[in-house]
Amino acid sequence: GPSPYVETVIQWGEIGGDSGIVSATQDFTYKTTTYTANSSANPSVGASYYPSADGRAPVFNHASSSTFNAKQVMDRTFGDILHSGKNSPTYDAMYVWENYLPDNATLNTLAAEVRLSMYGGTGSGTVHWIVQKQGGSWYASAGTPLTQYHVDSALFTSLTVADPAALNWFVFTPVTSGYGTIGVAASIDMDDVKSVGLYFDLAGSGENIHADVRYFKAVASSGTPTGWHSFVADYGLSGITTNDADGDGQSDLYEYALGGNPTNADEQGTSPSIEYHPDGNVSFYHLELTNENAGITYLPEWTANLVTGAWTNIRGFDTNFPVSGTDFYQTEHTVLGGTNSCLFFRLKISQP
Repeated sequence: GPSPYVETVIQWGEIGGDSGIVSATQDFTYKTTTYTANSSANPSVGASYYPSADGRAPVFNHASSSTFNAKQVMDRTFGDILHSGKNSPTYDAMYVWENYLPDNATLNTLAAEVRLSMYGGTGSGTVHWIVQKQGGSWYASAGTPLTQYHVDSALFTSLTVADPAALNWFVFTPVTSGYGTIGVAASIDMDDVKSVGLYFDLAGSGENIHADVRYFKAVASSGTPTGWHSFVADYGLSGITTNDADGDGQSDLYEYALGGNPTNADEQGTSPSIEYHPDGNVSFYHLELTNENAGITYLPEWTANLVTGAWTNIRGFDTNFPVSGTDFYQTEHTVLGGTNSCLFFRLKISQP
């Protein structure tokens, strides 16, 4: 069958800033002018740096044009930031998140809040997304021009990429002896991505010039997406099965399973039904997705006593009837020799 679908989120900071990453500015623990794989630059994760790291990616690598001046996780009221700079007319810096992605990962989306910051003077520059493939090759996207902001300003440039494969990519040499190199154009997909990050190429009037990151997020996946994942993407849902996007009292998962529209409260799907037969048999009907990789399971159960009776899924036979023009069967579960006077059914819908 299809390989299990796994989604990996690499996230540092939050949209609009997370001021709980450090309580006081912390220096990077590794400062270098040449990128070295698997060398962590971040402070030690714990009480002083990222005390609440669940669901976050606190470990990162870094290289820049100088080992001096600011290489810090900077404590800011508008959100703690990665802050790398030097009083220099030119300055390069790269931040990389390594070892978070599984083998065969496909990079799906990117987002960041970044800026060029200075205390005075003038500066300009570009920021580039960078990726490393499993084979070791590096690539950088075309640059996005940066707006200069004061170090104490709360302003950042927000970047979002819904389809990284659609960007223009170039061969990239990571920062070596202080500077990165962007080479010839390259036609690449986003499969088998190993590492991901940002590369800043800055220039200024000689005062301190900094490459700042307040938020970084990369979402990748491996395995085969199920029908549920496609449903979530098509309707822009959270992916949390118990959520009720349209507030109609039916969970998003329920509406997926039974043909509803999670964004329209008037389309709740088709509820299960019961039919009693003269021969004493009882049929329980419900919609069931025809997709063999639907990503959910249907479990019909019945009991003759809601107070003391046990629920069972033992039944005589099942029959599937394709529903024309849809992706569903009408599934019939038949209980042999049931009692018409007292019989109760329920349908459990869950993810494996």
